[in-house]
Amino acid sequence: MIAQSLIVEPGCALGRSYMLFMPLLRYDRLWSADVNRENESKTLDILPIPRTKEEAKQAYDRISRCYDYTTGAFGRKYAKMALEHLSIVEGEILLEVGFGTGHCLKRIAECVGQTGKVYGLDISSGMIEITKKRLEKAGLVNRVELFRGDAAFLPFDDNTFDAVFMSFVLEVFDTPEIPRALEQVKKVLKPGGRLGVASMSKENGESIFLRLYEWIHNKWPKYVGSRLIYAEQALIDTGYQIKSKEKATLFRLPIEIIVAVKTIPGNAIEYCGQSAVGLYLLAVRSPIGTDIDAFQLPPKNSQDRIDHREWLGHCNNVCPWSRQQL
Repeated sequence: MIAQSLIVEPGCALGRSYMLFMPLLRYDRLWSADVNRENESKTLDILPIPRTKEEAKQAYDRISRCYDYTTGAFGRKYAKMALEHLSIVEGEILLEVGFGTGHCLKRIAECVGQTGKVYGLDISSGMIEITKKRLEKAGLVNRVELFRGDAAFLPFDDNTFDAVFMSFVLEVFDTPEIPRALEQVKKVLKPGGRLGVASMSKENGESIFLRLYEWIHNKWPKYVGSRLIYAEQALIDTGYQIKSKEKATLFRLPIEIIVAVKTIPGNAIEYCGQSAVGLYLLAVRSPIGTDIDAFQLPPKNSQDRIDHREWLGHCNNVCPWSRQQL
């Protein structure tokens, strides 16, 4: 059999796309390798959670009656901020994972109104009992169903919820279980559904307060069961698209408030330069007259490397049609 070669004229549309695509593939692989190494380093930087889930359940059962006056009181302000960012509307179906004593769950039930529905899941029977009483007192018990369970094994059908809320929950999971829980949440979210997260964060760098907190966690890990994590990176690694994020501090400890979205398969490419393949598809399917030469590749050497987001922003200015359905 005679091998056939594809000869592409540089001046034709296919040739221009090919010339663009090949160096991009090389850059895409190099950039992906850099990101993977950075993410692995971040994962190793997160402290472990040595206590078992049964130990965690027992601990939360013990403190459930005084939780509102101790640990729960500290993060309530930021949990409410995260809930506001989620922009709940009447008639939606929502899930809160790790609802504690039910302050946010009550607010969610008020927001969805009589036409909506709310589900809550928590590992602690004691927390569930406190929350039931709170909902009964507010006259909202008919809008909410409570479940005792583990976020790594959600007992709900796929594509059920318009939004899911997690406030200071991800940081109590051991590191290997964070992506597992986020994958479970993604399964039960509807396409385009929102995930609201409030979490202690390591993204703001090292500080004496951060080091002190981690020292306390290392000293008494079964009593200080949470630690700082890279919440945004965990969401991105699990396939979410970040819609909004805000930073705050709690006792000088950094906090992230994030709203992420479950991406819709086959929908628009949000940024035309997200990958070499994505940019290639945009190039070969671009409208007649689009100046493909306007795409400038970021330099490969570390000294001149520009921020990847800046490059994506440049591409988006060049090709606003990239947000259209492909």
